Amino acid sequence: TAPRLPLLGAGEIQVELECPEKLVGLVIGKGGETIKDLQRKSSCSVQIDQNFPPGMPRKITLKGSPQNVEVAKQMVLQVMDKTLSGSSPAPAAAAASPGAATGDAAAVAPADAPAAGAAPASTT
Repeated sequence: TAPRLPLLGAGEIQVELECPEKLVGLVIGKGGETIKDLQRKSSCSVQIDQNFPPGMPRKITLKGSPQNVEVAKQMVLQVMDKTLSGSSPAPAAAAASPGAATGDAAAVAPADAPAAGAAPASTT
């Protein structure tokens, strides 16, 4: 019962973006989650044409009202930009690193403390 037709409706526009082959999976997301989310939040149709030779960019087609297409475009670019800038993996690594360091320090401190306490006791 969806009123939206595959063809452009009144007041709808279509915009095409290029997506590097290596980023297509991120735009689609696991099980299509990301692309479904993009479509839901922007109220746009988001299609990815992957029928290109290896190494060639894929074509992302956005269809909807001009305002919604602009929202979808910004969201798609944001997904691609996060990956290109490497900002996504860095916070995860940084967040995991302090936890590991704290755990190591906590494990080392108790072992170190008795040794320090034992040394003066044995010297006296």
